[in-house]
Amino acid sequence: MLSNKKEQKLGYYLIAMDINDPGDSHQYLINWTNKLDIASSDMYHMVEHQDGERKESLVVSYKSVGINTFNVFVFDLAT
Repeated sequence: MLSNKKEQKLGYYLIAMDINDPGDSHQYLINWTNKLDIASSDMYHMVEHQDGERKESLVVSYKSVGINTFNVFVFDLAT
């Protein structure tokens, strides 16, 4: 889950949780507090097959409102 606010504070918060039990424990992959709104956000689950191995990644992108930059993060789900 990607969020722009946590406890009334702006930031960039990426949270991993079990989709079958969202009330169970969760883990912050990113927990950055800043003063920027985000917009136009997307998340994709990417699966690659290289040399017989399966590699899974999470691709997260968003626009930072106010400074007009577009940010893309790729997270290796194995690590």
